[in-house]
Amino acid sequence: MLIRDIPSIKDLVRQAKAFKSFKAVFPFLKPIIRFLGVDTVSLGETLSTVDDLARQVDVFSKIPDKFNDLFSARGWIIYDLLNLEIAKEAIEFAESGDFEAAKKCLVDYFSPDTVKWQLKTMFAVEAFHPRMNLAEKALLDYEQGRYHACIPIILAQIDGLVSELHEKQRGFFADGADLEAWDSLAAHSKGLNQLSDIFKKGRRKTTTDTISIPFRHGILHGRDLGYDNILVAAKTWAALFAVRDWAIKAERDMLDAPPEEPERSWGEILESISYHTQEKKRWEDWQPRELLTEDIPIAPLPCEFDSKTPEHSLAEFLNLWKASNYGYMAEFVPFLFKKYAERPLPADIRDAYQGKPLVSFRFSSFDHSIPSIAEIAVDCEIDIAGEKTQKTITFRMVCEDPEGEMVSHGNPNGKWVVMNWNAI
Repeated sequence: MLIRDIPSIKDLVRQAKAFKSFKAVFPFLKPIIRFLGVDTVSLGETLSTVDDLARQVDVFSKIPDKFNDLFSARGWIIYDLLNLEIAKEAIEFAESGDFEAAKKCLVDYFSPDTVKWQLKTMFAVEAFHPRMNLAEKALLDYEQGRYHACIPIILAQIDGLVSELHEKQRGFFADGADLEAWDSLAAHSKGLNQLSDIFKKGRRKTTTDTISIPFRHGILHGRDLGYDNILVAAKTWAALFAVRDWAIKAERDMLDAPPEEPERSWGEILESISYHTQEKKRWEDWQPRELLTEDIPIAPLPCEFDSKTPEHSLAEFLNLWKASNYGYMAEFVPFLFKKYAERPLPADIRDAYQGKPLVSFRFSSFDHSIPSIAEIAVDCEIDIAGEKTQKTITFRMVCEDPEGEMVSHGNPNGKWVVMNWNAI
């Protein structure tokens, strides 16, 4: 099976073809569509881009298979967050025979800034939360060129994360660890399993030769001494972010195909295309937001901020904490925590916050450089056993839709929730 044949890509190709067919009959259907209350002017404008969209869909639907065919043996695989334009550029270099240029293209892409923002998206994996501290230290090593230090740390976190979530508790480098998942770019049969086979190759001879693959056994058992380079480090980070795709599905019990859904109507297809087109545009047009924390009053109320912003949601959460309203605080807990909670969430929040009332708070720093994630540091004054204590907590805010999928700031279905709601 080709990656192109996974349901999400296959459905996208089918929708593009269906949309082209719809464009052909649109002039004849316009009176009926207008009668149904649809804005035919806006729809016509959308349809004018269909041919170009269909060509783009066809080109990009072929990229995952081409990329893995050319690069998986070299230690790279496609995954959700890998920039498709970069993948396309690397493919073009490789197909022309210039693998050195392709390698440089991919290594340059994994700059410290790219790694930093993709590492933040690992918060979508609950099992990675306790690993984030080590990963952030590895990122600092990566930024400073200390590849010898960051590579073993990330290899260990990849192995531990997979082992924790695998039904048979087998790590990424263990024999028999099946890392396939339904409808996944990275967790395809041409993806993570192949990458695991390459990374876990036996390395029984000590060598100082420079290597280009993160051979886990050779690195961690002291046989491959020439691993200290940016190429191996970049591939290690890429592997972690590819594992993220599988881990999200593993935590959400989505490794296997769900029951087949009924065929969608034209209206549903049009609505879906419009929704994803708008979401794509929000990501493409994104500019980091700034918030001058010194201009924000102490203990601000939610009304001080625009609704649908992370600072508005956090202000609500903190004021509910001040009021000891644990029931409503639970509304700001991410979807996955709610779905898999073993008991009512207000009880967990009460356990975390009871006896630690919030006296006052002030926003001290604000980072909203990624559309779906914001980090807001808050200086909190907490009453613990009658003694006022100062504590700075960095709250990680995530924008998610009702199904728990991360969406961009401004998405009409999005709600900002507190990822580390139990950070107290």
